[in-house]
Amino acid sequence: MSDNRRRDLILRAAQNARPVEIVYDCGKDGETETRVIEIHDMYTAKDGNWVISAYCRLRDEKRTFRLDRILSHRTRRLTWQGPAPRVTAMFTVQGTPTRTAFEPKPRTYTADGLLASIRQKIEKARTAA
Repeated sequence: MSDNRRRDLILRAAQNARPVEIVYDCGKDGETETRVIEIHDMYTAKDGNWVISAYCRLRDEKRTFRLDRILSHRTRRLTWQGPAPRVTAMFTVQGTPTRTAFEPKPRTYTADGLLASIRQKIEKARTAA
């Protein structure tokens, strides 16, 4: 599965406030771990990699995960167990608008805004072809 498709599916799970079970490449000698995460935020790092900020049920704390290291995932029909996600200006699981929603915040996206920008890029590519 491509990273773009995985990102879209994980964003959909975040919008629906659903935990996601991932198989994660720890980066140490091919070691992998299965974790259940509750997504709080998603952004791009300076190196261009997508990063997921989430509550990890295995470690019982907030952690970050690189999208390119997620080997597989599936949305789980579980109740939210960890702390409530911090509401950011550009991304909230609950979709609650904030006073600072229109202030520019680099490398942070709303799920709806991200999907809209992806759709625009696809449409531009189609018209250019």
